[in-house]
Amino acid sequence: MRNNTRLAFNSLLARLSELNGVDDATKTFSIAPTVQQKLETKIQESSEFLSKINIIGVTEMEGEKLHLGITSPV
Repeated sequence: MRNNTRLAFNSLLARLSELNGVDDATKTFSIAPTVQQKLETKIQESSEFLSKINIIGVTEMEGEKLHLGITSPV
């Protein structure tokens, strides 16, 4: 990985750690859905392509059924 890419990646990891209240974002941790969804919204708003397509999000994924599987159509 190039030096400037490594710096950007480390900055991203530090910000993810800060937003989710963990010491190290490279380790397994549970994310707070509201923080993650705010992050996804900012990413979608910053991308020209993603702002032009419809993305239907879930307000809180915790406790909701997502109906994913092979036994029923999506």
